[in-house]
Amino acid sequence: VRRLGFAAPTPCQAAVLPLATHRGKDVVCAAETGSGKTLAFMLPLVNDVLERGAFSGATRAVVLAPTRELAAQIAAHGRSLLPAGHEGEGKVICCVVGGLSEQKQERVLAKGPPIVIATPGRLWELVDGGKAVPVRRALEERTLRFLVLDEADRMLEPWAFDELAKLAAAYLIDDPAKPKPKKRWQTLVFSATLALKKDALGKKEKFRKKRNDRGDVDGAGLLERVAPLRSPSRGALEVVDLTKADDAPAEAAAGAEAAAAEPEKLALPAGLDVSELKVVDAEKLGARFAILPRGARGR
Repeated sequence: VRRLGFAAPTPCQAAVLPLATHRGKDVVCAAETGSGKTLAFMLPLVNDVLERGAFSGATRAVVLAPTRELAAQIAAHGRSLLPAGHEGEGKVICCVVGGLSEQKQERVLAKGPPIVIATPGRLWELVDGGKAVPVRRALEERTLRFLVLDEADRMLEPWAFDELAKLAAAYLIDDPAKPKPKKRWQTLVFSATLALKKDALGKKEKFRKKRNDRGDVDGAGLLERVAPLRSPSRGALEVVDLTKADDAPAEAAAGAEAAAAEPEKLALPAGLDVSELKVVDAEKLGARFAILPRGARGR
């Protein structure tokens, strides 16, 4: 981890790692982008592989991400955690996404990589088509050790990913009518855009809708959607909230300022409309301005 520039754990890692690694708890974590979430869930997965020693050829963890870019980024972070010269280097982590050769991914999956990072669509295609036998076996026989969902608010939104719903119905949710072993895997769920808040009694986790410029969504149903994916043997779900949950007055003031500063609406001909994108990050603003026509010339 020090090789990656972390002299000490980030608050996200310090909160999640003891729960996930030492106590084996299911965790839902909400933290801002750049808080170290990826290492917070990849460290337990890589640690599991290293502790087992010999490369077993069995899939131990499945990480689901909504986009192939994010999946590739997670895979790169995971590979960087492996010691140089590890016997499973190049075989431990497999990235399965659309837009790449399905046949090549099938060959890699046939070797049983311990950690599979995938988008829901491509993983469903391969598993349902019988082209990801080690993954399917781990799901059916309940030998999977970890199930991770990154940017879960996007993936678990109703009708957002049909393939994830199919994957869940076929392999991730226990069906009393089917004689399958009960699942025992550890579930880790991460999000950057949800603010979580416990009620006064501390017995039930709630999500609070935040109104801000990041486009946060109401996550009231997220815990309900995660619940069927979890193993009952894991006990209570641990909620780690590292977002700014107590900023209602500031949000109200910001909303009033935004309303006061709202530009006058333009009178446009029929068939034309105005689209607006608010960017609060200076670096992102520069990137968006650069792609505008003649943006590089300051127009």
